[in-house]
Amino acid sequence: MATSPDHASLVWLRNFKEPEGIVARWISILDTFDYELQYRKGENHVNADSLSRVSHRKCKRLDCPDCNSPDSDKNDVTEAVAYVTLRSDQSKKTLSNWVQSWSQDEIRQMQSDDLVIGPFIKLKEKYEMKPDRSVVKLMSQNIRLVYSMWETFEILEGILYRKFVTEKGDTHLQLVAPMTIRNEILTQLHDNKTAGHLGRDKTISTIRQRFYWPGLSKDVKLWCKHCNICAKNKPGPGRGKAPMGHVYSNRPLDRIAIDILGPLPVTDDGNEYIMVLGDYFSKWKEAYPIKNHTAQTVADKLISELICRFGVPSNIHTDQGREFESNLFKILCERLQINKTRTTPYHPQSDGLVEQFNRTLLQMLTSFVSEARDDWDNHPPFIMMAYRATPHDSTMCTPNELMLGREVHLPVDILTSPPPGTFDNCCLPQYVEWVQNALQNSFDFVLEKTNSVVRRQKAYYDRGLKPRKFQKHDWVWRYYPPKADRKMSPTWIGPYLILDKLSDYTYKIQMNQTSKVIVAHVDDLKSCENTTGFVNWDTCTDETRTGMQNTGVRDTDTDIPTQTTQNIEQHENTKEPPKRSKYGRILKPNPKNSD
Repeated sequence: MATSPDHASLVWLRNFKEPEGIVARWISILDTFDYELQYRKGENHVNADSLSRVSHRKCKRLDCPDCNSPDSDKNDVTEAVAYVTLRSDQSKKTLSNWVQSWSQDEIRQMQSDDLVIGPFIKLKEKYEMKPDRSVVKLMSQNIRLVYSMWETFEILEGILYRKFVTEKGDTHLQLVAPMTIRNEILTQLHDNKTAGHLGRDKTISTIRQRFYWPGLSKDVKLWCKHCNICAKNKPGPGRGKAPMGHVYSNRPLDRIAIDILGPLPVTDDGNEYIMVLGDYFSKWKEAYPIKNHTAQTVADKLISELICRFGVPSNIHTDQGREFESNLFKILCERLQINKTRTTPYHPQSDGLVEQFNRTLLQMLTSFVSEARDDWDNHPPFIMMAYRATPHDSTMCTPNELMLGREVHLPVDILTSPPPGTFDNCCLPQYVEWVQNALQNSFDFVLEKTNSVVRRQKAYYDRGLKPRKFQKHDWVWRYYPPKADRKMSPTWIGPYLILDKLSDYTYKIQMNQTSKVIVAHVDDLKSCENTTGFVNWDTCTDETRTGMQNTGVRDTDTDIPTQTTQNIEQHENTKEPPKRSKYGRILKPNPKNSD
């Protein structure tokens, strides 16, 4: 039984690097111990040391030369080396498990076969000095480009290099890469994990440290532009900005907008939301405190508070809230012959009339609510009275004048007598005629003023725009805020196929044949440059469409969350802590939309 060697011997063995005489030195070291040699069968001798046997690990690459070689199971120390050295006549080729490489002879052959580099090497070998330009007059543009930089090229051992001077003044040689290896170079210096999918300029800088070829910058630009990983995860070119559009309205209640403001602090009466309505022509606004925003509550307020007082509107514009997309609201609009429109997902700009008023309303409520903020539902009637008696910036008229045909009396009006010339003592027909003329004059003035304001706003908004336009069957990426706002999450999702162009601003898109069809705004779309392997199911044959349904082309739309039965049961059995609002109260789920 051998005794343990001292620490100095172990250190000496660990630091020993000379391969010659290592066995003899081991024997001289072992002679200082008392030990007995015992025979063990090879099948039982599985704890071989690293000098006699190195475990061979299967890598992830299917065409790995180490893993697939016939001698891959040999117990040889050379299997621990990551590269295999192959020697030929006067060339050495280093073969990696992960990176494709080429020998010097292969590079010479590829340069010789290249349509640009090959003829230029022949010219370089034929002429010691730069020849006359007539020699390359009939050659390709790329050859003439290389010819213009004649002095910067030189041939070393039959391989063409280019002398490159950096900004620091350093000079190094660039291998003139033939066409056959450029894709591999771009893959390693852009797509690879060690390259990091950097942008165009940094990728060009990295390549120029090692390689050169005519049109390098253009090729890198196209490569980065067609990289789907960069397109999904990088914000550039960013969301678009389409030219401003405007929907005209020529009379009160021709088109109204509805929105839900909240949740707000719960009041003593249980109100938590505000239903906001706005008329596009007269700028008349209504604000109704409500306890919830179910379809039943919204429809009841719309009929009892607005329609029964002022009449039926011709058009209603809303967002895509569940209360506005319910069957109840759909039937209501059909029965009253109201044209219903809605905003595109995550694009509330088309509902700007009420969206902007929400900010104004909250600012006005903040001035009057108590410190507990639980009495805000007492103030909207008074605040709306003040708002409707104030001239609007777009119409230069008060909403009262355009909707009612007169100005309402404020409490301050009782302090003074009415001015002379009013119709307090006139006959009824004369007053009616005066009201009709006043309304007509007001409407004409508003239309003229509104058109002037729209032209001014559009001219200011459309400065420096670069509109995006797509055609049917184009592939696009879609900006999706729920993912874009999360860290380390892709900014763009897709790609989507454009099924139809509804207008210059909206497109009907679909991620795959079984996913939900979405109407998206053009500002939330950008072109997908690399469409290799994508199947257009909108124009494919029935057999191809059936195969796509069975196999699935790509992932389903992220707008349709799916849950398996196991996930649902697990969710039901798991009790989550109650959700709380920013004010600290427990949030209760809203009742389902009622039809």
